[in-house]
Amino acid sequence: MSCLGVHFALSSEQVETLQSITTDAERREYLAEYIEEALLGTECAYETDKAWDAIHRVLTSGRHMPHLDIASLSLVILGGKSLYEAPDYIMRLVEPSQVREIAEALPRVRREDVVKAYSSIHDEDYQVSKSAEDLDYTLEYFEGLLPFFKHAAESGLYVLFSADQ
Repeated sequence: MSCLGVHFALSSEQVETLQSITTDAERREYLAEYIEEALLGTECAYETDKAWDAIHRVLTSGRHMPHLDIASLSLVILGGKSLYEAPDYIMRLVEPSQVREIAEALPRVRREDVVKAYSSIHDEDYQVSKSAEDLDYTLEYFEGLLPFFKHAAESGLYVLFSADQ
């Protein structure tokens, strides 16, 4: 079952601290106690809830949006560098240059592209029942990614995606 996903726009200092931590447990504790506390509810955090799984599937399959052929779209959810090795949690870090590429690419993804790609998700791979409600849910959270990435890009920030497994 998909768990809650959150994107955080981080400064270089926050990333340096996060990367200097040597264990997954301590890194997760730092995320919860410092990053989440400071950023949730601000423009430097965007919650994709459980829609992150469908959004990732929609953006990473070239056969669904061949007219776009934008590699940076694969970075939006599970791209970048992994900062957590254990299988119980996800922490993926995207560099500021990649954040800029994402912010430039996202406006080119039209609503109809997302609808078409969503309809092509294989049911056996997707842990949620595909439905009109799930599609609306996915579209709602997808549409919020652009302002978040635009802010992060304009501010020269890293983006960290996190989710429970």
